Amino acid sequence: MAALTDNRNPPRRGDAMLVGDPVAASTVLYAGGMYVLDATGAAKPAVAADKKPVRAVSTRQSVPADETVPGERGVFRFDNSTAAAAITRADIGNNAFVADDSTVSKTGSCIAGEIIDVDDVGVWVHIGKAAVPTTA
Repeated sequence: MAALTDNRNPPRRGDAMLVGDPVAASTVLYAGGMYVLDATGAAKPAVAADKKPVRAVSTRQSVPADETVPGERGVFRFDNSTAAAAITRADIGNNAFVADDSTVSKTGSCIAGEIIDVDDVGVWVHIGKAAVPTTA
């Protein structure tokens, strides 16, 4: 999969919590893309190298001229990575990581959220909720 170049409407389950954040300079956020907050607290598209967790999913295309990007936190379906990075049903309950703003992976540094379900179309991720490791 690839980072968004246009808006998308990711399937969602249940209610979402609404948030709003300023948009980072020289940035375009596409509707349906995951975003993180930069060091100043402004929204930018999530990428694999980010160290902060995903803040929300953008509900509309936004640019810096927009005062804020409206976002939602809740359960959304994203594209699954391939090969060794692909998430399987055995990973349910673990964290999903960002591969790009519309794709999740089994490993990484930017936590997208907890894996809720995996189906033939993609991975259902609870954006805004990271899985807490359990101890035996």
